[in-house]
Amino acid sequence: MSTCTVLRTAEPGLAGAGPHELSTCGRPLAGTTVCRACITDLRRWLEAVPSLVSDLGVTLTRQDRVAVPQPGGSGEQPLPFHVRASAALEDLLRVLTWWRIELARHEATGAPQEPRGALSGATAAQLAVLASRWLLERLSAAAVHPEAAALVEAVREAVTEATEAVDHPRVLLWLGVCHAAVYDPHTAEVVGECLGDLYATADDTAVACRACGARHDARNRRWALLASAREHQLNATALAKACRAYGVTTTPSVVRNLAARDQLAPAGHDRAGNPTYRVGDVLDVLRERLERDRAQQPTTTRRTA
Repeated sequence: MSTCTVLRTAEPGLAGAGPHELSTCGRPLAGTTVCRACITDLRRWLEAVPSLVSDLGVTLTRQDRVAVPQPGGSGEQPLPFHVRASAALEDLLRVLTWWRIELARHEATGAPQEPRGALSGATAAQLAVLASRWLLERLSAAAVHPEAAALVEAVREAVTEATEAVDHPRVLLWLGVCHAAVYDPHTAEVVGECLGDLYATADDTAVACRACGARHDARNRRWALLASAREHQLNATALAKACRAYGVTTTPSVVRNLAARDQLAPAGHDRAGNPTYRVGDVLDVLRERLERDRAQQPTTTRRTA
C-alpha cells in the first residue's frame, strides 16, 4: 500500500473548478498531510505493536530448540538463534522511538520525558510498546506533520517485517568458535586466536566471523560439530532435529526403522523411557547408506547409432 503524498488536480466534472487535494492513494485530504484512511491504517498498526512484540519474544525464546554439546565442554549450546526476529524488534523500536521524538519536536514540547527511573531496566519490547502508545495518543498531530507520509510508511514497513519475522524467522545455527589466528597489526606476529562465535543458516556454504572477519567452510563446521558430539545420546526426534539443523537429512522414523532392522543399537533411554542413540552411530549408518546409494546409481552411457 502506498502512503499519501499531496497531489493537486482539477475537480472532475466541474469546469473552472479550483484545485482539489488528493493523496497518491486516491483519497481526498481534509486539512491533513495524509488521508483519513492512512491514519486509520497507522492506528491499526500501532495498536498491533503490543501483541506483535509479544510474538517476537516467543520467537526469540522458543522452547523447541535443539541442544548440541559444545566441543570441549559439558554445557549445551541452545539452537537456533532467530536473528530475523531480533533485527525486526530492534528496527521496530528504532522507528517508533525516532518518530516519537520527531513528533514531540514538531509540537515544540521537546523530547518526551518520562518519570525518573521509569525506563530503568526496560526491555526493547517494553520500550516499543511505550512508544506505540505515545504515538497512538497523538494521531491528530501525526496527521498534520509535514512528513506524515514517511511516518505511515516507516511504521508499515517495520510492522510488516516484524510480522514476517514471526511467521518466517531466519534461523542462525551456532557453528562453534572461530579460533582464527589474531595478528599484531604492527609486527604481523600471531598474538592469540579469535574467540568469536560463528553463526550461519543450515543452507550457508560459508560463514564469516563477525569478530575478526575470517571465513570458514560452513559445511565442514556443521559436520565437525556433529562429529564432536558422537558420544552424546538423543532420542529419535531430537536426533533427527539436530541432524537436519546441521545439514544431514533424516527423520525420526528413519532412525527408528534403522533400530528396528538392527542396523542401529539403542544406547540407553531418556527420562520418558524412549530409546536414545549415539549421535556417532547414527552418522556412521547414514554415511554408509549414502555411499551405498551412490554406488548403486546406474551409470549412464552414451548410445551410439
